[in-house]
Amino acid sequence: GSAGEYNYVTHCPDTGVSTVEFVFVDGLYNNEVQFVATDENGVELMTGEGAGSTNLIVNGVTYTDGDTVFTLNGSGGDCDDNDATVSSLTIETWYDGIDQNCDGLSDYDADGDGEDSDQHGGADCDDVDFEVNPSAIEVWYDGIDQDCDGFSDFDQDGDGDDDSTFGGGDCDDMDALFSSLATEIWYDGIDQNCDGLSDYDADGDGEDSDQHGGTDCDDDNSEVYSTAAEIFYNGVDNACDGGDDFDQDGDGEQIDVVDCDGDGIMDTICDFDNDGVDDFVAGTDCDDTNPDVNSQGVEVWYDGLDSDCSGGSDYDRDGDGFDALEHGGFDCDDFRIGVHPDATEIWYDGTDQNCDGLSDYDQDGDGEESIDFDGVDCNDTDATVNTSASEVWYDDADQNCDGLSDFDQDGDGEDSTEYGGVDCDDEDPAINTGAEDIADDEIDQDCDGSDLSTGEPSSEVDGEDSNKEPTTGGCATQGSTTSWTWIGLLALLGLRRKQR
Repeated sequence: GSAGEYNYVTHCPDTGVSTVEFVFVDGLYNNEVQFVATDENGVELMTGEGAGSTNLIVNGVTYTDGDTVFTLNGSGGDCDDNDATVSSLTIETWYDGIDQNCDGLSDYDADGDGEDSDQHGGADCDDVDFEVNPSAIEVWYDGIDQDCDGFSDFDQDGDGDDDSTFGGGDCDDMDALFSSLATEIWYDGIDQNCDGLSDYDADGDGEDSDQHGGTDCDDDNSEVYSTAAEIFYNGVDNACDGGDDFDQDGDGEQIDVVDCDGDGIMDTICDFDNDGVDDFVAGTDCDDTNPDVNSQGVEVWYDGLDSDCSGGSDYDRDGDGFDALEHGGFDCDDFRIGVHPDATEIWYDGTDQNCDGLSDYDQDGDGEESIDFDGVDCNDTDATVNTSASEVWYDDADQNCDGLSDFDQDGDGEDSTEYGGVDCDDEDPAINTGAEDIADDEIDQDCDGSDLSTGEPSSEVDGEDSNKEPTTGGCATQGSTTSWTWIGLLALLGLRRKQR
Protein backbone atom coordinates (compact mmCIF):
# COMPACT_ATOMS: atom_id res chain seq x y z
CA GLY A 1 0.00 0.00 0.00
CA SER A 2 1.00 3.61 -0.36
CA ALA A 3 0.30 4.60 3.20
CA GLY A 4 1.09 2.75 6.42
CA GLU A 5 2.54 -0.70 6.79
CA TYR A 6 0.82 -4.13 6.74
CA ASN A 7 1.72 -7.72 7.20
CA TYR A 8 0.48 -10.62 5.09
CA VAL A 9 -0.54 -13.15 7.67
CA THR A 10 -1.89 -16.26 5.88
CA HIS A 11 -3.17 -17.57 2.59
CA CYS A 12 -4.95 -20.98 2.43
CA PRO A 13 -5.97 -21.70 -1.15
CA ASP A 14 -6.12 -25.45 -0.55
CA THR A 15 -9.30 -25.13 1.50
CA GLY A 16 -10.96 -22.64 -0.77
CA VAL A 17 -10.86 -20.04 1.97
CA SER A 18 -8.32 -17.19 1.98
CA THR A 19 -7.71 -15.36 5.18
CA VAL A 20 -5.80 -12.09 5.02
CA GLU A 21 -5.06 -9.97 8.01
CA PHE A 22 -3.66 -6.46 7.67
CA VAL A 23 -2.08 -4.88 10.70
CA PHE A 24 -1.33 -1.17 10.39
CA VAL A 25 1.16 0.79 12.40
CA ASP A 26 -1.44 3.23 13.51
CA GLY A 27 -4.08 0.53 13.88
CA LEU A 28 -6.31 2.12 11.30
CA TYR A 29 -7.05 1.25 7.73
CA ASN A 30 -7.57 4.91 6.61
CA ASN A 31 -8.66 5.95 3.18
CA GLU A 32 -5.29 5.73 1.56
CA VAL A 33 -4.98 1.94 1.82
CA GLN A 34 -5.30 0.08 -1.46
CA PHE A 35 -4.23 -3.51 -2.28
CA VAL A 36 -4.46 -6.28 -4.80
CA ALA A 37 -4.15 -10.00 -3.83
CA THR A 38 -3.31 -12.78 -6.27
CA ASP A 39 -2.69 -16.49 -5.92
CA GLU A 40 0.60 -18.20 -6.69
CA ASN A 41 -0.25 -18.29 -10.35
CA GLY A 42 -0.84 -14.55 -10.56
CA VAL A 43 -4.61 -14.82 -10.72
CA GLU A 44 -6.27 -11.87 -9.00
CA LEU A 45 -8.24 -12.85 -5.97
CA MET A 46 -9.28 -9.61 -4.50
CA THR A 47 -8.81 -5.85 -4.50
CA GLY A 48 -9.50 -3.51 -1.69
CA GLU A 49 -9.06 -0.19 -0.13
CA GLY A 50 -9.45 1.53 3.18
CA ALA A 51 -12.77 3.15 3.83
CA GLY A 52 -12.30 4.84 7.14
CA SER A 53 -10.67 4.11 10.42
CA THR A 54 -12.24 0.67 10.87
CA ASN A 55 -13.89 -0.11 7.59
CA LEU A 56 -12.40 -2.03 4.71
CA ILE A 57 -13.78 -2.45 1.25
CA VAL A 58 -12.79 -5.70 -0.40
CA ASN A 59 -14.13 -6.66 -3.83
CA GLY A 60 -16.82 -4.10 -3.34
CA VAL A 61 -17.93 -5.46 0.08
CA THR A 62 -17.56 -3.21 3.09
CA TYR A 63 -16.50 -4.86 6.34
CA THR A 64 -17.19 -2.91 9.46
CA ASP A 65 -16.27 -5.31 12.37
CA GLY A 66 -12.66 -4.10 12.41
CA ASP A 67 -11.32 -7.62 13.10
CA THR A 68 -8.91 -7.35 10.18
CA VAL A 69 -10.37 -10.57 8.71
CA PHE A 70 -12.53 -10.49 5.64
CA THR A 71 -14.12 -12.94 3.24
CA LEU A 72 -12.62 -13.62 -0.16
CA ASN A 73 -15.13 -14.06 -2.97
CA GLY A 74 -17.90 -14.82 -0.42
CA SER A 75 -16.17 -17.86 1.10
CA GLY A 76 -13.60 -16.38 3.40
CA GLY A 77 -12.83 -17.01 7.06
CA ASP A 78 -15.21 -14.66 8.82
CA CYS A 79 -18.59 -16.34 9.26
CA ASP A 80 -20.05 -13.44 11.20
CA ASP A 81 -18.45 -10.19 10.03
CA ASN A 82 -20.63 -8.21 12.38
CA ASP A 83 -19.08 -9.92 15.47
CA ALA A 84 -15.41 -9.25 16.09
CA THR A 85 -15.22 -12.39 18.40
CA VAL A 86 -16.09 -14.65 15.51
CA SER A 87 -13.53 -15.35 12.84
CA SER A 88 -11.34 -18.08 11.48
CA LEU A 89 -8.56 -16.80 13.67
CA THR A 90 -10.56 -17.07 16.87
CA ILE A 91 -9.94 -19.95 19.25
CA GLU A 92 -13.06 -22.10 19.41
CA THR A 93 -14.95 -22.25 22.69
CA TRP A 94 -16.51 -25.68 22.67
CA TYR A 95 -20.02 -26.67 23.63
CA ASP A 96 -21.45 -23.08 23.85
CA GLY A 97 -23.35 -23.35 20.59
CA ILE A 98 -21.24 -20.66 18.77
CA ASP A 99 -18.87 -21.36 15.90
CA GLN A 100 -16.16 -18.94 17.05
CA ASN A 101 -13.53 -20.12 14.57
CA CYS A 102 -15.92 -20.14 11.65
CA ASP A 103 -14.92 -23.63 10.57
CA GLY A 104 -18.53 -24.52 9.98
CA LEU A 105 -18.22 -27.64 12.07
CA SER A 106 -20.31 -28.70 15.05
CA ASP A 107 -19.51 -26.81 18.23
CA TYR A 108 -20.12 -30.15 20.04
CA ASP A 109 -17.47 -32.10 18.15
CA ALA A 110 -14.21 -30.88 19.70
CA ASP A 111 -12.09 -33.67 18.23
CA GLY A 112 -13.52 -33.14 14.76
CA ASP A 113 -14.29 -36.81 14.21
CA GLY A 114 -17.74 -36.05 12.92
CA GLU A 115 -19.55 -37.14 16.10
CA ASP A 116 -20.93 -34.79 18.75
CA SER A 117 -20.02 -35.37 22.37
CA ASP A 118 -22.28 -37.79 24.23
CA GLN A 119 -22.44 -35.09 26.92
CA HIS A 120 -24.28 -32.84 24.46
CA GLY A 121 -26.69 -35.13 22.70
CA GLY A 122 -24.16 -36.89 20.54
CA ALA A 123 -22.58 -40.31 20.65
CA ASP A 124 -18.88 -39.54 20.99
CA CYS A 125 -17.75 -41.00 24.33
CA ASP A 126 -14.38 -39.20 24.19
CA ASP A 127 -14.64 -35.86 22.34
CA VAL A 128 -10.99 -35.00 22.80
CA ASP A 129 -9.78 -38.08 20.88
CA PHE A 130 -10.37 -38.01 17.12
CA GLU A 131 -9.97 -41.80 17.00
CA VAL A 132 -12.75 -42.46 19.51
CA ASN A 133 -16.31 -42.32 18.17
CA PRO A 134 -19.13 -44.71 17.27
CA SER A 135 -17.80 -45.14 13.76
CA ALA A 136 -14.31 -46.03 14.85
CA ILE A 137 -12.97 -49.54 14.61
CA GLU A 138 -12.45 -50.99 18.06
CA VAL A 139 -8.90 -51.79 18.99
CA TRP A 140 -9.24 -54.56 21.54
CA TYR A 141 -7.40 -54.92 24.81
CA ASP A 142 -5.83 -51.37 24.82
CA GLY A 143 -8.15 -50.11 27.53
CA ILE A 144 -9.89 -47.61 25.18
CA ASP A 145 -13.49 -47.87 24.05
CA GLN A 146 -12.83 -46.69 20.48
CA ASP A 147 -16.32 -47.36 19.13
CA CYS A 148 -18.07 -45.96 22.19
CA ASP A 149 -20.32 -48.97 22.58
CA GLY A 150 -19.91 -48.83 26.38
CA PHE A 151 -18.74 -52.44 26.63
CA SER A 152 -15.52 -53.69 28.13
CA ASP A 153 -12.51 -53.32 25.88
CA PHE A 154 -11.43 -56.73 27.15
CA ASP A 155 -14.58 -58.55 26.05
CA GLN A 156 -14.23 -58.84 22.30
CA ASP A 157 -16.93 -61.48 21.85
CA GLY A 158 -19.41 -59.45 23.92
CA ASP A 159 -20.44 -62.34 26.18
CA GLY A 160 -20.12 -60.26 29.34
CA ASP A 161 -16.91 -61.91 30.49
CA ASP A 162 -13.47 -60.31 30.02
CA ASP A 163 -10.64 -62.19 28.41
CA SER A 164 -8.86 -64.44 30.92
CA THR A 165 -5.55 -62.86 29.88
CA PHE A 166 -6.80 -59.53 31.23
CA GLY A 167 -8.29 -60.65 34.54
CA GLY A 168 -11.53 -62.08 33.24
CA GLY A 169 -12.82 -65.62 33.00
CA ASP A 170 -13.29 -65.95 29.23
CA CYS A 171 -10.99 -68.64 27.87
CA ASP A 172 -11.93 -67.83 24.25
CA ASP A 173 -12.75 -64.14 23.77
CA MET A 174 -13.34 -64.62 20.07
CA ASP A 175 -16.39 -66.84 20.68
CA ALA A 176 -19.40 -65.71 22.72
CA LEU A 177 -20.22 -69.33 23.50
CA PHE A 178 -17.20 -69.49 25.78
CA SER A 179 -17.09 -67.71 29.13
CA SER A 180 -17.13 -68.38 32.83
CA LEU A 181 -20.80 -67.40 32.72
CA ALA A 182 -21.72 -69.95 30.11
CA THR A 183 -23.62 -73.13 30.87
CA GLU A 184 -21.44 -76.16 30.25
CA ILE A 185 -22.62 -78.58 27.62
CA TRP A 186 -21.16 -81.86 28.77
CA TYR A 187 -19.52 -84.48 26.63
CA ASP A 188 -19.13 -82.32 23.46
CA GLY A 189 -15.41 -81.82 23.96
CA ILE A 190 -15.79 -78.07 24.44
CA ASP A 191 -15.09 -76.22 27.67
CA GLN A 192 -17.97 -73.75 27.44
CA ASN A 193 -17.73 -72.45 31.00
CA CYS A 194 -13.95 -72.02 30.85
CA ASP A 195 -13.33 -73.83 34.14
CA GLY A 196 -10.43 -75.72 32.63
CA LEU A 197 -11.84 -79.05 33.77
CA SER A 198 -12.59 -82.11 31.71
CA ASP A 199 -15.71 -81.86 29.60
CA TYR A 200 -16.32 -85.55 30.39
CA ASP A 201 -16.45 -85.14 34.17
CA ALA A 202 -19.85 -83.58 34.79
CA ASP A 203 -19.88 -84.22 38.53
CA GLY A 204 -16.38 -82.83 39.05
CA ASP A 205 -15.08 -85.80 41.02
CA GLY A 206 -11.87 -85.99 38.98
CA GLU A 207 -12.84 -88.98 36.85
CA ASP A 208 -14.31 -88.95 33.34
CA SER A 209 -17.56 -90.74 32.60
CA ASP A 210 -17.21 -94.41 31.70
CA GLN A 211 -19.42 -93.61 28.73
CA HIS A 212 -16.61 -91.42 27.36
CA GLY A 213 -13.49 -93.40 28.04
CA GLY A 214 -13.33 -92.77 31.79
CA THR A 215 -13.97 -94.85 34.90
CA ASP A 216 -16.84 -92.95 36.57
CA CYS A 217 -19.93 -95.18 36.50
CA ASP A 218 -22.27 -92.33 37.58
CA ASP A 219 -21.07 -88.96 36.31
CA ASP A 220 -24.01 -87.18 37.92
CA ASN A 221 -22.92 -88.06 41.46
CA SER A 222 -19.63 -86.64 42.78
CA GLU A 223 -19.53 -89.32 45.49
CA VAL A 224 -19.37 -92.09 42.89
CA TYR A 225 -16.07 -92.85 41.15
CA SER A 226 -13.58 -95.70 40.90
CA THR A 227 -11.38 -94.64 43.84
CA ALA A 228 -14.22 -93.68 46.17
CA ALA A 229 -14.74 -95.56 49.41
CA GLU A 230 -17.76 -97.81 49.09
CA ILE A 231 -20.68 -96.88 51.29
CA PHE A 232 -22.70 -100.05 51.59
CA TYR A 233 -26.48 -100.33 51.86
CA ASN A 234 -27.32 -96.91 50.28
CA GLY A 235 -28.28 -98.30 46.91
CA VAL A 236 -25.25 -96.66 45.22
CA ASP A 237 -22.16 -98.32 43.78
CA ASN A 238 -19.81 -95.64 45.11
CA ALA A 239 -16.58 -97.38 44.08
CA CYS A 240 -17.83 -98.31 40.61
CA ASP A 241 -16.62 -101.86 41.11
CA GLY A 242 -19.89 -103.30 39.87
CA GLY A 243 -20.41 -105.16 43.12
CA ASP A 244 -23.70 -105.61 44.93
CA ASP A 245 -24.18 -102.71 47.34
CA PHE A 246 -26.06 -105.04 49.69
CA ASP A 247 -23.41 -107.77 49.72
CA GLN A 248 -20.48 -106.23 51.58
CA ASP A 249 -18.61 -109.47 52.19
CA GLY A 250 -19.04 -110.63 48.60
CA ASP A 251 -20.33 -114.08 49.50
CA GLY A 252 -23.14 -113.88 46.96
CA GLU A 253 -25.92 -113.24 49.46
CA GLN A 254 -27.48 -109.88 50.32
CA ILE A 255 -27.85 -108.67 53.87
CA ASP A 256 -31.09 -109.57 55.59
CA VAL A 257 -32.04 -106.12 56.96
CA VAL A 258 -31.08 -102.47 56.28
CA ASP A 259 -31.93 -99.18 57.99
CA CYS A 260 -33.29 -97.46 54.88
CA ASP A 261 -34.17 -94.08 56.36
CA GLY A 262 -31.66 -93.79 59.19
CA ASP A 263 -34.24 -93.93 61.95
CA GLY A 264 -32.45 -96.71 63.77
CA ILE A 265 -35.09 -99.28 62.83
CA MET A 266 -34.03 -102.06 60.49
CA ASP A 267 -36.10 -102.53 57.35
CA THR A 268 -36.60 -105.43 54.97
CA ILE A 269 -37.65 -103.31 51.95
CA CYS A 270 -36.10 -100.01 50.77
CA ASP A 271 -36.94 -97.54 48.00
CA PHE A 272 -34.08 -95.04 48.32
CA ASP A 273 -35.03 -92.81 45.38
CA ASN A 274 -38.79 -92.97 46.06
CA ASP A 275 -39.51 -93.98 42.49
CA GLY A 276 -41.92 -96.71 43.53
CA VAL A 277 -39.45 -99.46 42.68
CA ASP A 278 -37.86 -101.32 45.58
CA ASP A 279 -34.07 -100.95 45.60
CA PHE A 280 -33.64 -103.55 48.34
CA VAL A 281 -35.59 -106.60 49.44
CA ALA A 282 -34.37 -108.57 52.46
CA GLY A 283 -31.63 -111.07 51.70
CA THR A 284 -30.47 -114.10 53.66
CA ASP A 285 -27.05 -113.02 54.97
CA CYS A 286 -27.24 -112.42 58.72
CA ASP A 287 -23.64 -111.11 58.93
CA ASP A 288 -22.65 -109.26 55.78
CA THR A 289 -19.17 -108.47 57.08
CA ASN A 290 -18.06 -112.11 57.15
CA PRO A 291 -17.99 -114.12 53.91
CA ASP A 292 -18.07 -117.35 55.91
CA VAL A 293 -21.46 -116.46 57.35
CA ASN A 294 -24.52 -116.90 55.11
CA SER A 295 -27.45 -119.23 54.63
CA GLN A 296 -25.20 -121.74 52.85
CA GLY A 297 -22.46 -121.57 55.46
CA VAL A 298 -21.34 -124.57 57.47
CA GLU A 299 -22.09 -124.00 61.14
CA VAL A 300 -19.04 -123.99 63.38
CA TRP A 301 -20.41 -124.50 66.85
CA TYR A 302 -19.38 -122.52 69.89
CA ASP A 303 -17.37 -119.83 68.00
CA GLY A 304 -19.99 -117.16 68.59
CA LEU A 305 -21.00 -116.96 64.92
CA ASP A 306 -24.27 -118.04 63.40
CA SER A 307 -22.43 -119.34 60.35
CA ASP A 308 -25.49 -120.77 58.57
CA CYS A 309 -27.78 -117.86 59.53
CA SER A 310 -30.29 -120.23 61.05
CA GLY A 311 -31.07 -117.72 63.74
CA GLY A 312 -30.40 -120.16 66.54
CA SER A 313 -27.86 -119.82 69.32
CA ASP A 314 -24.34 -120.84 68.35
CA TYR A 315 -24.11 -122.48 71.77
CA ASP A 316 -27.18 -124.69 71.30
CA ARG A 317 -25.98 -127.35 68.94
CA ASP A 318 -28.87 -129.75 69.44
CA GLY A 319 -31.43 -126.97 69.05
CA ASP A 320 -33.36 -127.79 72.20
CA GLY A 321 -33.50 -124.15 73.30
CA PHE A 322 -30.77 -124.45 75.92
CA ASP A 323 -27.13 -123.37 75.51
CA ALA A 324 -24.35 -125.80 76.36
CA LEU A 325 -23.30 -125.97 79.98
CA GLU A 326 -19.68 -125.37 78.94
CA HIS A 327 -20.66 -122.04 77.34
CA GLY A 328 -22.73 -120.46 80.07
CA GLY A 329 -25.92 -122.41 79.45
CA PHE A 330 -27.70 -125.26 81.25
CA ASP A 331 -27.66 -128.04 78.66
CA CYS A 332 -25.48 -130.83 80.09
CA ASP A 333 -25.38 -132.70 76.75
CA ASP A 334 -25.62 -130.33 73.77
CA PHE A 335 -25.41 -133.20 71.30
CA ARG A 336 -28.77 -134.71 72.31
CA ILE A 337 -31.96 -132.78 71.79
CA GLY A 338 -33.76 -134.78 74.48
CA VAL A 339 -31.33 -133.70 77.18
CA HIS A 340 -31.97 -130.30 78.79
CA PRO A 341 -33.35 -128.84 82.02
CA ASP A 342 -36.97 -129.13 80.88
CA ALA A 343 -36.70 -132.73 79.72
CA THR A 344 -38.48 -135.56 81.55
CA GLU A 345 -35.97 -137.83 83.25
CA ILE A 346 -35.86 -141.41 82.04
CA TRP A 347 -34.50 -143.41 84.95
CA TYR A 348 -31.87 -146.09 84.78
CA ASP A 349 -30.80 -145.46 81.14
CA GLY A 350 -27.52 -143.85 82.13
CA THR A 351 -28.50 -140.39 80.77
CA ASP A 352 -29.19 -137.33 82.86
CA GLN A 353 -32.07 -136.08 80.71
CA ASN A 354 -33.08 -133.17 82.95
CA CYS A 355 -29.50 -132.09 83.61
CA ASP A 356 -29.99 -131.90 87.34
CA GLY A 357 -26.58 -133.47 87.85
CA LEU A 358 -27.95 -136.24 90.04
CA SER A 359 -27.51 -139.99 89.58
CA ASP A 360 -29.74 -141.53 86.95
CA TYR A 361 -29.97 -144.57 89.26
CA ASP A 362 -31.39 -142.69 92.24
CA GLN A 363 -34.96 -142.00 91.23
CA ASP A 364 -36.21 -141.09 94.70
CA GLY A 365 -33.28 -138.72 95.26
CA ASP A 366 -32.41 -140.08 98.68
CA GLY A 367 -28.74 -140.18 97.81
CA GLU A 368 -28.57 -143.92 97.22
CA GLU A 369 -28.73 -145.67 93.88
CA SER A 370 -31.11 -148.50 93.16
CA ILE A 371 -30.10 -151.94 94.30
CA ASP A 372 -31.04 -153.14 90.82
CA PHE A 373 -28.17 -151.11 89.36
CA ASP A 374 -25.37 -151.95 91.76
CA GLY A 375 -26.70 -149.60 94.40
CA VAL A 376 -28.01 -150.27 97.91
CA ASP A 377 -31.47 -148.64 97.75
CA CYS A 378 -33.97 -151.47 97.93
CA ASN A 379 -36.89 -149.22 96.91
CA ASP A 380 -35.74 -146.40 94.58
CA THR A 381 -39.20 -144.93 94.24
CA ASP A 382 -39.51 -144.05 97.93
CA ALA A 383 -37.09 -141.49 99.37
CA THR A 384 -37.86 -142.75 102.89
CA VAL A 385 -36.40 -146.14 102.05
CA ASN A 386 -32.59 -146.40 102.05
CA THR A 387 -29.80 -147.83 104.12
CA SER A 388 -29.67 -144.73 106.30
CA ALA A 389 -33.38 -144.71 107.08
CA SER A 390 -34.80 -145.75 110.48
CA GLU A 391 -36.84 -148.91 110.22
CA VAL A 392 -40.54 -148.62 110.89
CA TRP A 393 -41.53 -152.08 112.13
CA TYR A 394 -44.52 -154.07 111.09
CA ASP A 395 -45.54 -151.85 108.10
CA ASP A 396 -44.38 -154.44 105.61
CA ALA A 397 -41.69 -151.99 104.29
CA ASP A 398 -37.97 -152.57 104.59
CA GLN A 399 -37.05 -148.90 105.26
CA ASN A 400 -33.40 -149.50 106.04
CA CYS A 401 -32.94 -151.99 103.21
CA ASP A 402 -31.26 -154.57 105.44
CA GLY A 403 -33.20 -157.29 103.68
CA LEU A 404 -34.55 -158.67 106.93
CA SER A 405 -38.17 -159.28 107.85
CA ASP A 406 -40.09 -156.20 108.81
CA PHE A 407 -41.91 -158.35 111.36
CA ASP A 408 -38.79 -159.48 113.20
CA GLN A 409 -37.88 -156.43 115.19
CA ASP A 410 -35.47 -158.22 117.53
CA GLY A 411 -33.70 -159.86 114.59
CA ASP A 412 -33.83 -163.31 116.08
CA GLY A 413 -34.96 -164.78 112.79
CA GLU A 414 -38.60 -165.20 113.76
CA ASP A 415 -41.49 -162.88 112.91
CA SER A 416 -43.73 -161.57 115.62
CA THR A 417 -46.68 -163.73 116.57
CA GLU A 418 -48.86 -160.63 116.06
CA TYR A 419 -48.01 -160.63 112.37
CA GLY A 420 -48.28 -164.29 111.57
CA GLY A 421 -44.97 -165.32 113.06
CA VAL A 422 -43.98 -167.50 116.07
CA ASP A 423 -41.92 -164.97 118.08
CA CYS A 424 -43.94 -164.32 121.20
CA ASP A 425 -41.71 -161.40 122.22
CA ASP A 426 -40.35 -159.58 119.10
CA GLU A 427 -38.43 -157.05 121.10
CA ASP A 428 -36.20 -159.61 122.82
CA PRO A 429 -33.92 -161.63 120.58
CA ALA A 430 -33.50 -164.14 123.43
CA ILE A 431 -37.14 -165.10 123.15
CA ASN A 432 -38.14 -167.24 120.16
CA THR A 433 -39.13 -170.78 119.42
CA GLY A 434 -35.54 -171.87 119.20
CA ALA A 435 -34.60 -170.47 122.61
CA GLU A 436 -34.07 -172.67 125.69
CA ASP A 437 -36.69 -171.99 128.30
CA ILE A 438 -35.40 -171.06 131.71
CA ALA A 439 -37.44 -172.90 134.36
CA ASP A 440 -39.44 -171.08 136.90
CA ASP A 441 -38.50 -167.49 135.72
CA GLU A 442 -42.02 -166.79 134.63
CA ILE A 443 -40.75 -166.09 131.09
CA ASP A 444 -41.68 -168.19 128.13
CA GLN A 445 -38.32 -168.05 126.33
CA ASP A 446 -39.23 -170.74 123.81
CA CYS A 447 -42.68 -169.33 123.11
CA ASP A 448 -44.41 -172.61 123.76
CA GLY A 449 -47.07 -170.89 125.75
CA SER A 450 -45.73 -171.68 129.26
CA ASP A 451 -42.70 -171.30 131.45
CA LEU A 452 -40.71 -174.44 132.20
CA SER A 453 -41.31 -175.71 135.82
CA THR A 454 -39.24 -178.02 138.05
CA GLY A 455 -42.21 -178.94 140.26
CA GLU A 456 -40.86 -177.11 143.31
CA PRO A 457 -42.67 -174.16 144.69
CA SER A 458 -40.98 -170.91 144.11
CA SER A 459 -40.09 -168.51 146.83
CA GLU A 460 -42.73 -166.19 145.67
CA VAL A 461 -45.39 -168.88 146.04
CA ASP A 462 -44.25 -169.82 149.51
CA GLY A 463 -44.75 -166.33 150.62
CA GLU A 464 -48.03 -165.92 149.00
CA ASP A 465 -51.27 -165.56 150.74
CA SER A 466 -52.88 -168.91 151.55
CA ASN A 467 -55.98 -167.79 149.76
CA LYS A 468 -54.14 -168.09 146.41
CA GLU A 469 -55.07 -170.97 144.15
CA PRO A 470 -52.76 -173.99 144.20
CA THR A 471 -50.65 -174.86 141.22
CA THR A 472 -51.65 -177.64 138.88
CA GLY A 473 -49.68 -179.66 136.46
CA GLY A 474 -46.39 -178.40 137.86
CA CYS A 475 -47.11 -174.75 136.97
CA ALA A 476 -48.41 -172.12 139.21
CA THR A 477 -51.61 -170.80 137.89
CA GLN A 478 -50.95 -167.34 139.25
CA GLY A 479 -47.43 -167.34 137.84
CA SER A 480 -48.65 -168.43 134.46
CA THR A 481 -51.21 -165.66 134.45
CA THR A 482 -48.55 -163.13 135.34
CA SER A 483 -46.28 -164.27 132.50
CA TRP A 484 -49.00 -163.89 129.91
CA THR A 485 -49.78 -160.47 131.30
CA TRP A 486 -46.17 -159.38 130.67
CA ILE A 487 -46.25 -160.78 127.19
CA GLY A 488 -49.36 -158.72 126.41
CA LEU A 489 -47.74 -155.55 127.78
CA LEU A 490 -44.58 -156.08 125.75
CA ALA A 491 -46.61 -156.59 122.56
CA LEU A 492 -48.51 -153.35 123.23
CA LEU A 493 -45.25 -151.47 123.72
CA GLY A 494 -43.92 -152.84 120.43
CA LEU A 495 -47.03 -151.69 118.57
CA ARG A 496 -46.71 -148.19 119.96
CA ARG A 497 -43.04 -148.00 118.92
CA LYS A 498 -43.98 -149.04 115.44
CA GLN A 499 -46.61 -146.33 115.22
CA ARG A 500 -44.11 -143.70 116.29
